[in-house]
Amino acid sequence: MDGLAKCSANYVPLTPLTFIKRASMVYSERTSVIYGGVRFTWHQTYQRCCRLASSLRSLNIVKNNVVSVLAPNVPALYEMHFAVPMAGGVLNAINTRLDAKNIATILRHSEAKVFFVDFQYVPLASEALRLLMADLKEILDHKYEMPLVIVIDDIDKPTGIRLGKLEYEQLIRHGNPRYNGEEVEDEWDSIALNYTSGTTSAPKGVVYSHRGTFLSTMSLIQGWEMSTETVYLWSLPMFHCNGWTFTWGVAARGGTNVCIRNTSAREMYHGITTHNVTHMCCAPIVFNILLEAKPHERREITTKVNILTGGSPPPVALLEKMENLGFHVMHAYGLTEATGPALICEWQTKWNQLPRNEQAKLKSRQGVGILTLSDVDVKIKETMESVPSDGKTMGEIVLRGSSIMKGYLKDEKETAKAFHKGWFFTGDVGVIHPDGYLEIKDRSKDVIISGGENISSVELESVLFNHPNILEVAVVGMPHPRWGETPCAFVVLKNPTKEEEIMEFCKKNMPKFMVPKKRGKQNREALWYSVPKRTISFASVLRTLICDDRFWGLRCAAARNKTVRLLLCGIAGSVPKRTISFASVLRTLICDDRFWGLRCAAARNKTVRLLLCGIAGSKKGRLFGSNWILTGNSTQGGPSSSDSREIEPLRTQLRDLQEENERQQTGEEFRQADEERRRAEEEECRRVLDERRDKRLEKMTALVKQLSQSQHFPPPK
Repeated sequence: MDGLAKCSANYVPLTPLTFIKRASMVYSERTSVIYGGVRFTWHQTYQRCCRLASSLRSLNIVKNNVVSVLAPNVPALYEMHFAVPMAGGVLNAINTRLDAKNIATILRHSEAKVFFVDFQYVPLASEALRLLMADLKEILDHKYEMPLVIVIDDIDKPTGIRLGKLEYEQLIRHGNPRYNGEEVEDEWDSIALNYTSGTTSAPKGVVYSHRGTFLSTMSLIQGWEMSTETVYLWSLPMFHCNGWTFTWGVAARGGTNVCIRNTSAREMYHGITTHNVTHMCCAPIVFNILLEAKPHERREITTKVNILTGGSPPPVALLEKMENLGFHVMHAYGLTEATGPALICEWQTKWNQLPRNEQAKLKSRQGVGILTLSDVDVKIKETMESVPSDGKTMGEIVLRGSSIMKGYLKDEKETAKAFHKGWFFTGDVGVIHPDGYLEIKDRSKDVIISGGENISSVELESVLFNHPNILEVAVVGMPHPRWGETPCAFVVLKNPTKEEEIMEFCKKNMPKFMVPKKRGKQNREALWYSVPKRTISFASVLRTLICDDRFWGLRCAAARNKTVRLLLCGIAGSVPKRTISFASVLRTLICDDRFWGLRCAAARNKTVRLLLCGIAGSKKGRLFGSNWILTGNSTQGGPSSSDSREIEPLRTQLRDLQEENERQQTGEEFRQADEERRRAEEEECRRVLDERRDKRLEKMTALVKQLSQSQHFPPPK
């Protein structure tokens, strides 16, 4: 058998480019793309891809040349997923939520030869190109040339906006429709380049192969049971792992792509009902957009819509609400390095007999590995031992298979670090349930997931440290009703500084989605907390924690590190074995004035960040003097009746302490605060009067000078 050789008849490199060629023949007259009033068939889409690939070749795009694109979910971006690799190039779809500085960094690092820009992002692209040109001049890099810029005008309602001479439809018109594309010589060849965003100050370029994208696509369309009549709504950005490979997957099934420019409630409901959408992907944030739609935006959904969701695990209550609207939700787990979803929560028929809330809990799990993933496991990284399938023992989720990335572009060190002992380590902590399904319990990286975007708390801290009036800073993730999480900054100020000034500083130095947001008028809550310069150690704060019923669900097993032991020591001696995670306990910590001596410098480890997150996340703030003091609201949950008898003396002591604290506040502290406020107001009045006096003197001096130079008026004495 070993003598049987491979030849062109029995071996062809795997590539998703074969999907569109097949679709053009098998489903030639079926609608392939819908965008506003524009419709294409699969025959037309294939011809447009051939034309674009031909034009790219005429622009000297050759094998492994990077073609970058900054665009929303429009037909042009969909077509480039086939046309660019057909020309031998590597597609780099850039996150449209990045700022100009990050885009310039990506263009330089990827050495993009062509840069397609949607008309909507021309101002952003112009600034990125300006920064790129200035950077190249400064370092005198003659090896890299500026990319050729081509604007993508709106195909439905052209605007005429340009950035350079070329426009996308010109390339389509002048291309050769009979050009079949370059042959894929090796399935290990690169097809796409996607950059991780928000996890480091320098985003890493993740390279996909033709083989990896082909296998990942086949696994997902099978695991999601996509039929040949699929109508897919593009609510997921195509720049997210190439639309989780469904850019190629819809072509494989000969389905219909419903492209929308904005992920708004009106556009999504209109697309779903008008075109009878059957499938869509999104982050859990989109659930809130659909649920909070205004009456005039909402449409009645009469057919089942399958949703594949990823990112942070959706709450059970949110899944139930979506099911009631007519959506069938399936949860997946993945990351950029895994070519999108690597695990999918495959539904089992026997679960249909369970109550709705139990079904929702099962759906919130991350699930099992996709078919073409060789192996999935949860391991203890230090020993490389697999954890037992008990749903309790935690370890790091590891993956292995052909759908994993080739590696990081120009970064051999990080590539070797990611591929540890034959596995790809995800950085996510999880458990394996007895039925083999995985569930994420925590993240080993300090990452805030806001609206599907990864935000590094370390990166935000480094940016804020550059502000001249910030002495110390700690950034944590706090719950947000729309975005899931949002950054919250605890700062120690050198001098009094307004929140608006720091917000403007952030907007100038980081992408928009990384800037902390307000909660809205109904539940307005500042996401900046000024911490007084008073040194109290974290250990002493833990020892003075207020005892509360809610802590009694904390498992002793969570106390494996010194910080948690101190926490338990500060609360009480023995804790009953009731399963509530340490993170959930921290999120419900009672806020007390005593915490405000905690210095932000103590918040450098993850446990303390979680503590601060719990303090800031679930409580309302009021301004008192010059510091933020948080007032807590009670939440549900508590100990059993036997536990209540044991902690009743502690609760009595707690009430006495609170009453004493309130008496002190109503006396001397309030008088001091009023006195400080009056002094501050007097100083502000003096400052304003001084400024006005200086301005009057300047005007008088200028007037005297003008009169002295006049021929009609003698110099004043």
